[in-house]
Amino acid sequence: MITIQESNVYAYITCETTEEELAVKKCLTFVKEVKKYSRRPFKMTTRFYRKQGKFLLIFKGIVSDLIAKLALLDLAFACEKHTVQFPQPRKKNYEEAIVDLRPYQIDAFNAAVSSNGGILWLATNAGKTEVAGAII
Repeated sequence: MITIQESNVYAYITCETTEEELAVKKCLTFVKEVKKYSRRPFKMTTRFYRKQGKFLLIFKGIVSDLIAKLALLDLAFACEKHTVQFPQPRKKNYEEAIVDLRPYQIDAFNAAVSSNGGILWLATNAGKTEVAGAII
């Protein structure tokens, strides 16, 4: 049985058999034939996993796609969620941290604090470092 343990940013996948592990690796691999600067086409392989000890490590955002592919293959899996609770900022420090932030940065700050972390998805030059500094 395949076990998927989700944390705030990563998901850890464990498999009981090597056949299950190969099936999961195949679901997380993208192969594209590329013909650029050569006469013969070659295949470019992109892997969306990393082997870490006995785990396969993927980003949390890919878990829904992996579950859909595993369901199509009729493989048994279980998904567990483990969330780490970050300490909520004190009101006094909270107001000091967001004094210099722009309104959209304050929205990103509030979203990150309310969801206990995650990935800041802001445009180029939007001040991700400033928001991360305010969170820290």
